[in-house]
Amino acid sequence: MKEEKHLAVFDIDGTIREIVDPWMMLHHYFNTSKEGGVIYKNWVEGVISYHEMCEQDALLWKGKSKEEMLVPLQKNSIRSGSAALISYLKENNFRCIGISTGLSLFNDITSEIVGLEKCFSNEILFEEGICNGEVKVKIEEFQKHKVLKQFIEENNITGKVISFGDGKSDIDLFKNSDLSFAVHFKYDEVKEAATYQFEGNDFMEMQDLIKQYL
Repeated sequence: MKEEKHLAVFDIDGTIREIVDPWMMLHHYFNTSKEGGVIYKNWVEGVISYHEMCEQDALLWKGKSKEEMLVPLQKNSIRSGSAALISYLKENNFRCIGISTGLSLFNDITSEIVGLEKCFSNEILFEEGICNGEVKVKIEEFQKHKVLKQFIEENNITGKVISFGDGKSDIDLFKNSDLSFAVHFKYDEVKEAATYQFEGNDFMEMQDLIKQYL
């Protein structure tokens, strides 16, 4: 009998990485926080679309080198035990992916470090290593579950789905999972949407709860 394929899906920023917003992390680094704050406010108030927000952010960093844009990632720590938990899940027939509204610039590196198969995220565009001020928006806020559903369908995932996230945009991931963990959450609605809450120091502390479920 063919073994079922399971899926574990991870948010990156605020979940595997400690800093919640990589866009603002870049704004702080390049001293564009004031402009970035106005752009974000305009999106929240419905003045601009999510695509327009990302495009306006990226334009502020036009001319910056990829090398320089990677510098602030060094101060964004990976939570202890992330790689070990992902390794454990793989050993138990889980495919492990990331779904993030953050940036592939950072997430590709994170995925390689912790062992994620791939990470779906938004992409700042570069020409010869220099940011050209453009962005490919692949995942909008509150649309992560659509990416999850598409991956499940295209990859014939017939087993269990486990999700890990920290923010409001992860709630729909939780709703489309069999088991979910709210990781270092800041909002009650995130806590309430998940099966379990995790605020510990080591991701491997979640292993026993996952074991009970398998």
